[in-house]
Amino acid sequence: MDFVGRERELALLNAHCEGEGFFFVVSYGRRRVGKTRLIQEYIKDKPAIYFMGIEANAQANLAGMSLALQRSKKQKGLAAYSSFEALFEALGEISAARRIIFVIDEFPYLAAAAPEISSLLQRFCDHIWQKGQLHLILCGSTMRFKERQVLGVKSPLFGRRSAQIMLNPFTFLSHGVCSPNFAWRMPPFSTMPRAGSRRTSAISSPIKVQRTTSPLFFCPPAAGCLRSHPTC
Repeated sequence: MDFVGRERELALLNAHCEGEGFFFVVSYGRRRVGKTRLIQEYIKDKPAIYFMGIEANAQANLAGMSLALQRSKKQKGLAAYSSFEALFEALGEISAARRIIFVIDEFPYLAAAAPEISSLLQRFCDHIWQKGQLHLILCGSTMRFKERQVLGVKSPLFGRRSAQIMLNPFTFLSHGVCSPNFAWRMPPFSTMPRAGSRRTSAISSPIKVQRTTSPLFFCPPAAGCLRSHPTC
C-alpha cells in the first residue's frame, strides 16, 4: 500500500536524522490517525530499532525490547537483557559512533508496566545518549502520555524533547492526494473525515467510492467500522 500525505512530518523527521548528535522527538495524536504508519515509513530505509509497548508486565516488555535490539544487531536466540538500564547502556554503545533510530511506540503501555521508565530515559538522555548519535522517538495516543508522561512539567522528560509532532486527521485537501479527481473527492472525505491513509487509499476511483465505503462501514458480520466500535 502506497504511503500518502504527511510530507511536513516526514521532512521534520528526516531533517533530524540527517543532523549530528542526539535528538528526541515526541509524536502523539488520537488513535487510528496514522502515527505508527508515519514512523514505519520514516524508518523503512534507515538503521532503526522499533519496539511497540504492550499491555503486559515489565518483564514481557523488556523481553520484546531486547528482541528488537538483537534483531537490529542480527543476533538471535540470546537471552533478554537483565534490565531496561542494561539495555539502554547497550543502546548507548551502539549509537556512540553511528546514527541509529530507536522508536518506542505505544509508550503509555510501557510506562504503565514499568513506572520507572521515564526517569531512566531522563538519566540516559541527560548523561549517556547526549554524547552519541541516537535519534529517540516516543509515540503515544492518550492525553496522559502528552500531559504527564512526556510533555507535562511534572514529567521527568519535560523540556528534553528536540521536537514534537501532533498528528492530526487528514484535511479535505489531504484527501486530494488519495483522490486526485476533485469532482469525487468530497464523498470519501465526508464519510471518513478523520480516517488515515489506510482506509482512504482503498478509494481510488469514482466507482470505488460507492463500492468501498459500504463494506467499510456496514459489512457483516461486525466487520464494518460502525460495527466495530461502541456506540456510547
